[in-house]
Amino acid sequence: MAAKAASHPVRVSDGLFQEAKDVASRHSRSAAQQLEHWARLGRAFESSATGRETAAVLAGEEPFDTASERAQDAVVAAWDERMEEAITRLDLRESFAAQGRSWVDLDESGELRFHSA
Repeated sequence: MAAKAASHPVRVSDGLFQEAKDVASRHSRSAAQQLEHWARLGRAFESSATGRETAAVLAGEEPFDTASERAQDAVVAAWDERMEEAITRLDLRESFAAQGRSWVDLDESGELRFHSA
């Protein structure tokens, strides 16, 4: 009898989980099974020639312009993901307030809001 594989809790964004649920239902999988499937695909991709090429561009070891179209697509996706992550961590309000600086932003209706330090 084969030993049962251990499972470990993993945090994923609400958006990714919802995408996994949507796709999973079309393939008779649970959301967790879909995420595991995507993880396996990602592992296979990273170990492929395109994955190595993508990693080299992301590491600055190879130029973007000479990468294959597939690798360029993967690099752009990785850059987008990194930018989204950086933007979610960015808190200029706290930084400006600490520096005693005023700033402006937009409210939900697109109107300017002025904030003084």
